[in-house]
Amino acid sequence: MARMRGQRVAFGKPGIEPCWTQGNKDGVGTAYSDVADRYRKRSGCRPMEVWKPTRKALSVRRGMTPRIESPAPFMLHWSADEWQQVQDTTSSPTVLQIDFVDIPIPTTQSAPIRFTFYWTAERRWEGKDYEMVVLP
Repeated sequence: MARMRGQRVAFGKPGIEPCWTQGNKDGVGTAYSDVADRYRKRSGCRPMEVWKPTRKALSVRRGMTPRIESPAPFMLHWSADEWQQVQDTTSSPTVLQIDFVDIPIPTTQSAPIRFTFYWTAERRWEGKDYEMVVLP
């Protein structure tokens, strides 16, 4: 059990000399480093919401990019306006053997994103539609 500084007992097994840090902990548990700045001040990238067969995201916030992933190549048949206009986008492969499609949606988007898959290697449709609600 830990005790106050003058009592010479600290966490750890017996025989280990106790060690305390100063109350002024700049850089310890704070976000003052260059690494923290890299994540706080990211520019040129938009936050994503990932949908995949094992994690079917139900919603995406405006301003985010929905990314649809699958372990097999596909063509995404999708709409951002209740099937009034449709887009067919071929997936892009990665070195991790995951194919993906990023759906560009405007920050004013309010209709849900609806989509289905055409499995290119098998030459067949998924036979089911999916939906991601767009939240403000």
